[in-house]
Amino acid sequence: MGWHMSRGWLLVGLLIAIVIILGFFFSYLFIKNQRPTTAFKILDESYAKGKISYQEYLTRKNNLKK
Repeated sequence: MGWHMSRGWLLVGLLIAIVIILGFFFSYLFIKNQRPTTAFKILDESYAKGKISYQEYLTRKNNLKK
């Protein structure tokens, strides 16, 4: 074994690092999509479905901002 063999290990190490980084990236995307909805999003959906009036929507939105 000479000095020329070290490039192969460098490439293997680089590939392992890329796989680990991609694993973290995709797990972050999966966790991000599994997070519960925020209060503002629930409020927007309630207003869009007609469950609450516009005045009630504004009141609740202002309360959430406090």
